[in-house]
Amino acid sequence: MHVDIEGATRIARLAAEFDWTWAVDDLEPFCTQAGWELVELRQGGGSIRTNLHVCRPKANMFGRQHRMDWISIFVTDVADDATPMTVVRPLRNAGFANLTAALTSVLPIPTYSEPGPEATIRWDLPKSGRRTRDEPPRDPPATDESEVSGMGG
Repeated sequence: MHVDIEGATRIARLAAEFDWTWAVDDLEPFCTQAGWELVELRQGGGSIRTNLHVCRPKANMFGRQHRMDWISIFVTDVADDATPMTVVRPLRNAGFANLTAALTSVLPIPTYSEPGPEATIRWDLPKSGRRTRDEPPRDPPATDESEVSGMGG
């Protein structure tokens, strides 16, 4: 299970420095700066093709009424459904720990951290919130991966 730590830290740094208003209009300039492609913008969200080195290089924006609520970015490969959780879980946990260590080297001290099977670490930054979660994805297939989410105001 590969984690694009370099790409994730680059995006975290870029997002922390971006001048967010959290209006939907922020999405295209952010994608341009990140080298990403805004694939689709629709009511309630948007689909993004990232340049992260993972099997599903994508991100999703969720929002309402021309406001962005959060952006979810996939930063790991997806485990094969046939791979037992006894194999996946240690790899996922190690990847999450390595990703967290890398993010804490470029961002200030986290404001919230919760260990466990659905570990979460969060930074409340002046321009953007940043949260890293280690949990199964919300859409099929039912596999494990880590995501980085940016949260709007």
